[in-house]
Amino acid sequence: MLIKAYSQGTGGWMPRGMRIRSKVELLDALREWLNSSDAPTIGDTSLFHGRYWVTVEVGTRRVKIAADTTREAVRSVVVALAANPNRSWRVVANQNGRINKVVPTASVELGWYAYLTQALDHEIVI
Repeated sequence: MLIKAYSQGTGGWMPRGMRIRSKVELLDALREWLNSSDAPTIGDTSLFHGRYWVTVEVGTRRVKIAADTTREAVRSVVVALAANPNRSWRVVANQNGRINKVVPTASVELGWYAYLTQALDHEIVI
């Protein structure tokens, strides 16, 4: 297991600053978090709302997932990726027009806040 049981002392969040090395490892970590915590978000939103909480290496790209990413969004992503964890993810424009929002499913999941650390000039798949 990547993440040991989430204790009540940590609020049931994923470990802040957690570094994940692949899409498969991310899926395992998200699944484990869903099964061992009832926290509504992956991180502490009281102090870190909108701040990056988990980092995922996807090839040569670094994806950061924000603390306020919701349980419902995580569940949707886990279900969508279960059959093929290495499927391509899209990088699209965020609400401000910067091309850095990472979308691992067929649609943009409400509550999924993942972004490339470097904005791009055009949309790509990773």
